Amino acid sequence: MPEGLAPGVHRFPVADPIHRYLVAGSGPVCVVNPGRCRADREYRRMPALEDCLTMVYLAAADGPELSVDAQVRLLRAVVSQLGDQPPLIFGDGSGCRAAMTFALHHPELVAGLILYRSAVDPVDLQALPAEVPLLIIDPPSGFLGCDVA
Repeated sequence: MPEGLAPGVHRFPVADPIHRYLVAGSGPVCVVNPGRCRADREYRRMPALEDCLTMVYLAAADGPELSVDAQVRLLRAVVSQLGDQPPLIFGDGSGCRAAMTFALHHPELVAGLILYRSAVDPVDLQALPAEVPLLIIDPPSGFLGCDVA
């Protein structure tokens, strides 16, 4: 198992700030990009998915909210820590745009794309490479074991 997939919190530098991610669960790897995440917020965990997937929850460093480009760079840096197998990329809310952009620019690094509570324009999704499987979820509150505010 790659060191970057050991259970627990991992910290690493990307540009200037220090970013972190939490690894929990077991099974195929799924990287969760919550979008405009801030370090002062808890990880929004999805225990139901941790039963069948190794969930990698991203959190940004202290400071301003991350732009889409900064989120894509963070995704690339985290994915490089996780071994040779491309992970699923899970965009949550405002993180869907960055997850989709990451899949567009790096389809070879994506096993599949999950857009959860997405505001991404369906027209934009047509640009995704055919080799990137796509799942869009617009759930009720409590779906996947987490509360949706």
